[in-house]
Amino acid sequence: TLHRLQARLGRDGQPVAVTHRLLSPTILKPVFPPLDLSGGLAPSALDGLLEARYRIPGWRTEFGLMDLPVPTSVYRTTGWGPTIFGLESFIDELAHRAKADPLAFRRSLLAHDERAVRVLDELARRTAWKPRAANAAPARGRGQGMAFTDAFGTLLAQMVEVSVRGNKVRIERIVTVADPGQVVDPDITRAGLDGGAIWAL
Repeated sequence: TLHRLQARLGRDGQPVAVTHRLLSPTILKPVFPPLDLSGGLAPSALDGLLEARYRIPGWRTEFGLMDLPVPTSVYRTTGWGPTIFGLESFIDELAHRAKADPLAFRRSLLAHDERAVRVLDELARRTAWKPRAANAAPARGRGQGMAFTDAFGTLLAQMVEVSVRGNKVRIERIVTVADPGQVVDPDITRAGLDGGAIWAL
């Protein structure tokens, strides 16, 4: 998939408009041939963009269907993997531009959403997240990153801490906080979250 994101920022550094252009092949046609793509739209490739919870006054998503000779399908999920990677990377860039801590920046864009704020606050508590000063460099050879999304009705926030020595990158820890609503089987829910982290690695 190819993503191009642009934002217009207010004087406070907050985004007032975002355009997300996405080019992707279908991921469902190979497993469900009757799927009608004659309109040039593959909704599953947009997963995560249509449900974005960030409050940004102007939000525009544009989609182009790539016709490839090679069959393409889902990996572990549908569109959420690439779309959220693209969107959350961009949110980090906007936080950096605003000289804001990444978690605090997301919290400001989700201030209207009590459920989402609770997930972010729980991530901060469980990771002892220390807000970084404006554009402060992380400890040498060590860094943290985080992301947030609403996937399949489950709110997720995750922090990954890595260390780098020479050309070796080591995952020190991954902390995931999820609010899936009503949980029927806690073990299966936990296994799904752990499995997602392992597949990502």
